[in-house]
Amino acid sequence: MCNLTEFLFGKEFNNQQQRHPADNNVPANPLRTSSIFHFTKSLDSLIGILSNGLIPNYCSETLYDNNNINITLGIPMVSFCDIPLSRTYEHTKKYGYFAIGLGTEYAEDNNINPLLYIDNDKLIRDAFPAVFSGKYTRAKTVLPSSYLGLLKRVYGEFKGQEMNNYAENEWRYIVPSDRKYSKWFYTKEEYMKWRGNVDDPKPSPMQNHVLLSHKLIFTAVDINYIIVESEKDIPMLIAYILTASEIGGSLFPISDQDKYYLINHITSFERIRRDY
Repeated sequence: MCNLTEFLFGKEFNNQQQRHPADNNVPANPLRTSSIFHFTKSLDSLIGILSNGLIPNYCSETLYDNNNINITLGIPMVSFCDIPLSRTYEHTKKYGYFAIGLGTEYAEDNNINPLLYIDNDKLIRDAFPAVFSGKYTRAKTVLPSSYLGLLKRVYGEFKGQEMNNYAENEWRYIVPSDRKYSKWFYTKEEYMKWRGNVDDPKPSPMQNHVLLSHKLIFTAVDINYIIVESEKDIPMLIAYILTASEIGGSLFPISDQDKYYLINHITSFERIRRDY
């Protein structure tokens, strides 16, 4: 039985979605998927992503020096994960019940990489000694700064609770550190000045023009999934797609074929919880 896209446009159009050839050998129900998912907290935010693309913003990362004193970094990024949808219950509670899933070939083409999880901070300190000496702006590191953004401790905290970071299967698109244009924050003070008081944080400030210039643009066929919280959210999303003029921050007009393709790739976490 064919799906809506195959019925309207044939199997050739349906096969246009981005998928790395190596993913054809991945068995069913793997520990990781052949899509990368970006989660968000509202339907409005999801529609904003579909309209404007994925825009990086600063996220904090905590590392520890030789004296077990934490160092907070502010790294401009877009985060993804490749957790199978049947295992996303805890993830959605933290990051939101709305998501867009892009193909792994899109990830490869746009320098989106899986993280390297490290249990021993000494490995990070050895690679980036200047960060831990407090002299980053005056010293060179062993590796480019973007590598630092792809390293994460196996265990960490989320809202005061210890958590296993490794279980999140995180991927990141990192905006490289540039002292003049795309600045990273290398101290907790710098990051909190941008973010607000840790006990009463302000909403994430709007992205500046530099981060906007690094946004991820995508087309309809880059999308494997559009996921909303419940079935009742789907009609509003379909209404948006049918009236959209562009998709994913691209300036190219969206075709009727693309609109039907996107509609055919909508699902809900309500349905996923029920069926998987």
